[in-house]
Amino acid sequence: MASKKQNKKRVQSEAETRHQLFEMIKLWGGDPREAQIILEKYDKAMKASKDPVEQKQIAYMGLLEIHNHYGIRSALIGDGIELAPAREGWEDVYSDKQKIKPV
Repeated sequence: MASKKQNKKRVQSEAETRHQLFEMIKLWGGDPREAQIILEKYDKAMKASKDPVEQKQIAYMGLLEIHNHYGIRSALIGDGIELAPAREGWEDVYSDKQKIKPV
C-alpha cells in the first residue's frame, strides 16, 4: 500500500510565535517589551481559567490588544478566524505567491 504525503503545515509553538511577533515589532520600529507586558497580563488571566474555550477567548483578546496597541491596519487572523477586519484604507499588497516569510 502506497503511503500518501500529508500537506499539513506544522503549527508553530508558542515560543516560536512570540519570537516572530517580537521580531516583527522590532522591524516596525516598536518596542517588543510593550508586547511582553500585554502578553503577561493575558497569560495570567489564562492561567486563572480552567475552561479551554475561555482560555482561547482570552488569548484572542490579547492578540487584539497587541493589534490595536501597535496600530496594525491589516485584518487580524487567529486560528484561521478573522478576529478583527482590516482597517479603512488597508490594501493587501501581497498576492498569494508573495507572502512575507517568517523570521
